[in-house]
Amino acid sequence: MKENSFKSLMRQTYNSSSPLPYILTIVIVLFVLLKIFNAVNVLGGQLLISSLSLPPLLSEWFYQPWSILTYPFVYTEIFALIFDCLWLYWIGGLFLNLLRPKQLLYIFSGGLVYGGLVFLLLNTIPILSYTSISLISMTNGIGALLGAMLLLSPKTEVNLALFGIVKLKTIAVIYFAIQLISLLYRQQYVASIAFAIAVSSGILFILYSQGRHIPNQLFSRKKNKHLKIIHRQDNVTINKTISNQEVVDKLLDKISESGYESLTKAEKEILFKASNSN
Repeated sequence: MKENSFKSLMRQTYNSSSPLPYILTIVIVLFVLLKIFNAVNVLGGQLLISSLSLPPLLSEWFYQPWSILTYPFVYTEIFALIFDCLWLYWIGGLFLNLLRPKQLLYIFSGGLVYGGLVFLLLNTIPILSYTSISLISMTNGIGALLGAMLLLSPKTEVNLALFGIVKLKTIAVIYFAIQLISLLYRQQYVASIAFAIAVSSGILFILYSQGRHIPNQLFSRKKNKHLKIIHRQDNVTINKTISNQEVVDKLLDKISESGYESLTKAEKEILFKASNSN
């Protein structure tokens, strides 16, 4: 019975459209493998970690260009791993209540790549780079998602068990402060600037999408001629010829164009019920 329950849980987790389980699995499995390789000195141990991390020097990066894609998945400390995995799972879950998985992947990977490129370019400035070390962790991607969430739904409130109702923007400020203070304390000035740029990339992505400056295929689907939503005193009337998923898709398109606050009360209820039924 327990085995069947476990299989059912795994099936539900990995059969979902969310990319979060796959990202978290890669990070955790790689962490375990790196620890094992380092302990038994397989494949060079530390040499393998170094080859997957983003080096501070542009000249070194030319010999390992793949590191711009692998550095987010590298962790050397268990507490940093747990901290980031929990943040990604939580922020990613909130994001997927408003937008689609492909948009999460775009913003998350965009924050990682932009942050990594800024890190490499700023390290060419001697006054900034003299204390820089290799860049690891998916912090830049998490920052980009959180920045996007602040723009999508600035009035979101979260019920925390120990603190009660807390606004998302308050949590975001605390998270950003923790990351920046930690980097500055370790004199990682370039990494702190790269993190700020990554956060900005998430915000700019939403701004551009709402201003229709992002390619339409990224945020919109083909219009369904049978879809008709009529607003009457906060009541939403929906053509019966369409499915619930099509209604949700229409609302998600509206959020990506105008933000979560543009929804009416009835539309928010529809989206809330749809997210709870998944």
